[in-house]
Amino acid sequence: MVDIVSTGFVKAPPRQLPAAISKDGAATPNVAAVNVESIKSLPKLVSLANELVEQGPPVDFAKIAQVRQAIALGTYRMSADEIAEGIMRFAGKAA
Repeated sequence: MVDIVSTGFVKAPPRQLPAAISKDGAATPNVAAVNVESIKSLPKLVSLANELVEQGPPVDFAKIAQVRQAIALGTYRMSADEIAEGIMRFAGKAA
């Protein structure tokens, strides 16, 4: 520890890493436990992630075309209340 009177700081004690527990219940100190099942499922998760990247985000191109046309024609209307409600929903707060 550092002398708090002379420096004004206290050194934090070293952190202990979690212990891994073997099948017989014995702990191996300072070794992080690894979930074997999560390692086995990793290739499936990577494959799924690659598929989702290849598909791209879900986009409704028909809806986009309708909104663009309405904006171009000047018929697209939205109230300030609807905009505020959308912002609040996006921010995670109920309007």
